[in-house]
Amino acid sequence: VIGCDFAHEMLIRMRRGATPRATPLERCEADALRLPFRAAAFSIVSCAFGVRNFQDLGVALSEMHRVLRPGGRFAVSDIVVRGPIDVQVRKSVELWIGCMAGALEEGEYTGFLRDAGFEDISMEPTRLYGLEAPRALVQSLPNAAEIAEEAAGRFMSAFIRACKPA
Repeated sequence: VIGCDFAHEMLIRMRRGATPRATPLERCEADALRLPFRAAAFSIVSCAFGVRNFQDLGVALSEMHRVLRPGGRFAVSDIVVRGPIDVQVRKSVELWIGCMAGALEEGEYTGFLRDAGFEDISMEPTRLYGLEAPRALVQSLPNAAEIAEEAAGRFMSAFIRACKPA
């Protein structure tokens, strides 16, 4: 198991979170756009709530695909948007900080994965955010009610899975 992040601070946090019983974990400071691993090195590539933050998502997903063995699995937890969202919601600083406005729309996410060479793509919702979550995030904005109404039920936490063809 190799934990990889471009931010040194995250690698330090990863070390602090390890327990004596944890699987031995190697840490690697690297950019997802240029992974320092040979092709077909891993059975699984995983990322928790970070895919939407990659500077060039297409390149990052292609790199993840490259380092997977044939038949390898892509397994990610992320925030996904169900359908198009109004521009004012995307631009809301509070939603951005809350990791919602940067979320990809389902079809867009699937498209990026297909373009990178993945197949058998699935998205399993684990939490659908109703009205309360967006309302709390944008309460200080003058048009908070409209933004919250637009966002309600449109954002979800999900498991995103895909495979590299065997």
